[in-house]
Amino acid sequence: MVSTKKWSGHYGRRSEPVISRWVCWGLTLEIMKTIVPRAITAEEAAVVKQALLRAAQTPVPADTIQFIDSLRVTAECECGCRSVEFECSEGLENRWADGVGYLQTGERVDVLVWERNGQVSSLEIVDHLGAGKLPVSVCSWEEAGKMLSNSSFDPDATRRST
Repeated sequence: MVSTKKWSGHYGRRSEPVISRWVCWGLTLEIMKTIVPRAITAEEAAVVKQALLRAAQTPVPADTIQFIDSLRVTAECECGCRSVEFECSEGLENRWADGVGYLQTGERVDVLVWERNGQVSSLEIVDHLGAGKLPVSVCSWEEAGKMLSNSSFDPDATRRST
């Protein structure tokens, strides 16, 4: 199995083989482990859909949402954060969605969806506490800020509105 290091940045992401965890300019790099391709889980699909519908950075074609349930996972992060990569054509990745996810416990994770050539290429979960869970709800950073400023945080509310 081949691991790749990935780093997020304003200009996209790169991959190259590595043998251990790296830190680059203060960013922790994900170590993705290639796996036997498998179908996306219902949980993973729900997170990708919510992120694209509620936290998109650029327009998402309507037919993209229809194909999420047919994505195939080809790599998983070894740190346990639940980030995954999907079968996709080669090319530079661009951030398609960037939002805030909330675990059932109310803890926050960052959620990013990356695209390559108009296809969903990966789901990145930045798990600050190491919970190893997928969020039950996802919203934009703006929506998260409004919820916090109103002191009416309810992670179930973001799930109910999708």
